[in-house]
Amino acid sequence: MLFCELTINSTVHYLSQEGYAGTYYYDQKIFSVPGFKLDTTENGGYVRPTWGSINIAPDVFDGDWPPPTSCPITLKWGDTDTGAATIFTGTAILREVKDTRISFDLFEPEFDVDVLSAGTDENSNAVDIPIFYGTATHRTPQRTGTTSEYRYYLSGITSGLQAYDDGVAVSSTIDGSTFYLSATPVGEVSVSGVNSTNTLNEIFSAACTALSLTLDSTLSSNPTTSHEVSTQGPLLDYLDGLAGYFNHIFYISGSTLYLIDRTTNNGTRTLTEFDFFPATYKWSYPFRQLKAEWTTRAAGTQNTDTG
Repeated sequence: MLFCELTINSTVHYLSQEGYAGTYYYDQKIFSVPGFKLDTTENGGYVRPTWGSINIAPDVFDGDWPPPTSCPITLKWGDTDTGAATIFTGTAILREVKDTRISFDLFEPEFDVDVLSAGTDENSNAVDIPIFYGTATHRTPQRTGTTSEYRYYLSGITSGLQAYDDGVAVSSTIDGSTFYLSATPVGEVSVSGVNSTNTLNEIFSAACTALSLTLDSTLSSNPTTSHEVSTQGPLLDYLDGLAGYFNHIFYISGSTLYLIDRTTNNGTRTLTEFDFFPATYKWSYPFRQLKAEWTTRAAGTQNTDTG
């Protein structure tokens, strides 16, 4: 049975498809239950549910007419209200009003968190600070400070910092989350070093802190990684691509993010005839060609011949 808890103007209304007397009385006011689908991007690892619409009897809103454009909603499924499992907590957005039913679309909570932190460049313009995970080798740091100094963000480097001027090692000094050069560079500045955060679990753990979630990595194989993040975007989109690259999936249930290696034994479950449902699997075409570009830098020599 579906149990619905719909909050209208701070009052919780208990609804169901059938009348049910439990801790509360769940009135028979739901005409149709929402559809449910698990979606992923083609190569990503974020398994996210998408929900359809729920149709509710108009008289539920008799004391709150017109119906609100949005309201909190919780859906539970089970044989009893006390033993029912919570399957959805989010927002119901008003879609359609008819004399026979009120339709709401259901939306999961959104996480408005970006992958990169904000900073300023040497001209005080807003910039996104890149971050290096694992071992960074001759990466381009983001300059900050003022135009009269050569100061750069550490971008996550925690040890082994070495700055270079056109590939030649130069001395630098760490100052908080930045470092500065002891002399004016004559060429392109790059940096090498190590960020102690270098495993999938550690990256997801830091991300969960930013998202106010708890990480469950029990079924993760925790691979190591070294890479740079330099493009701003939603944090969940970055995690989606990162998990997919390492053959992991993750999903969010309540306030917990579950990170799982696809090859990990996920246990067993007994299914009854009511648990089966049709499924369709689509396979991507194989790659015909894979291209990559990179820049290799090395120290050069200065030619002082004048003849």
